[in-house]
Amino acid sequence: MPSRNKLKKLRKQAAQQQGWLCFYCQTPMWDSCRKATLKPSATVAQAKGLRCTAEHVVARCDDGNPPEVRAAFDTASREFP
Repeated sequence: MPSRNKLKKLRKQAAQQQGWLCFYCQTPMWDSCRKATLKPSATVAQAKGLRCTAEHVVARCDDGNPPEVRAAFDTASREFP
């Protein structure tokens, strides 16, 4: 299992490769250093829902090694199987 820092690096790489768009729905995402990409009118709840997370294409428990990670926002990763 990758360390927290390794996962953070993989998430950022995936997000950059995807143009900071969600893997599932192509909605713009943000990370701590990219908050400026959201509309100024976004509420705090909307902003939290669009924060970039790491999605494991092959689950870590199924030996996703080396990890294959895509960037998605938390809400989309729950809505799209």
